[in-house]
Amino acid sequence: MRKISLICLSLIMSFTLFAQENKDGKMTGDILRLNNGVMLRKGTIMKLNGPLGDNSRFKYIHHPPDNLFDDMKANLTKPAEPYYAGKNASIRKIRYAGDKKDSKNGRWMIRIRIDDSKTDLLCDVVAALKSGEISAMQAIETSVQQVAPVQAAPEQPIQQQVTAQPAQSESKTSTAPAFSVADELLKLKKLLDEGIITKEEFEAQKKKLLDM
Repeated sequence: MRKISLICLSLIMSFTLFAQENKDGKMTGDILRLNNGVMLRKGTIMKLNGPLGDNSRFKYIHHPPDNLFDDMKANLTKPAEPYYAGKNASIRKIRYAGDKKDSKNGRWMIRIRIDDSKTDLLCDVVAALKSGEISAMQAIETSVQQVAPVQAAPEQPIQQQVTAQPAQSESKTSTAPAFSVADELLKLKKLLDEGIITKEEFEAQKKKLLDM
């Protein structure tokens, strides 16, 4: 009987871990899919943009509570200082905070660690993204990864076409005739008619052209 109870309990726990959902998004496996299209998971890099408006501190990013049992709860009471503005942080945990049956008041909370430090902060991720206090630097995008490897394929054929073009132009210029015998004879005849050269000179030049 105890084994059956443990199995049922593990099934219930796995369902709550892998199929959590509220009005803002759904947690499937280790991926949180928000309704705004952003997908987050453990290790995703986030950027803290800073307190907005007249706020001297962050509104949706707070220090963790002193009581470990309150970790990742919906109540945030220690807003983070503007010192963290502009810093990057990686997601360590993603949890649904609040009553799982209450889809209106529950919130998606992420625990982030500031880069190059041991400082952890808690973030109401949906509200922080909407306000602009935080942004995802490396959101999950599977479609981009699938398309990227195809882009480098056409490069070699294009280079072959470019290198082939000068050879074609050279062949055209090399086959063109240097001069025309008929044109030279016409020029000599015109000089003869104008009296510039004598008939003997005309005949001598004509013989040279025809012997070529």
